[in-house]
Amino acid sequence: MANHSRRQRGDGTIIVDDRCIVAYDTELVALDSRTGERIWTETTHGYEQLVADDVTETVLVASENGIEAFGATGGEKRWETDAVNQVFRAPAVRDARVFAESRKRRRSAVSRRLLDG
Repeated sequence: MANHSRRQRGDGTIIVDDRCIVAYDTELVALDSRTGERIWTETTHGYEQLVADDVTETVLVASENGIEAFGATGGEKRWETDAVNQVFRAPAVRDARVFAESRKRRRSAVSRRLLDG
């Protein structure tokens, strides 16, 4: 099966479709990449890693509190989990799933569907 998803990660700024999405402190902000106009702002539990999937237009914010998934178009929170927190590496995305590893004393890993957790 071909992998049609593309993982992007960076220093808190990613591009999904025509949105420039920026994570800082406890906010996630989407800007129109052509005009710079603010499209939406959502509150998060913090930010350590930012990953996006172009296929499902899902933005993942990983922090010491867990992972939150947002829709890139309107900023709606799709799901969140604390089953894996203090994320060890940036979550990996493949075939509409996210995979993450915790760096707690006892390491743990989780796999979730991007659209509904």
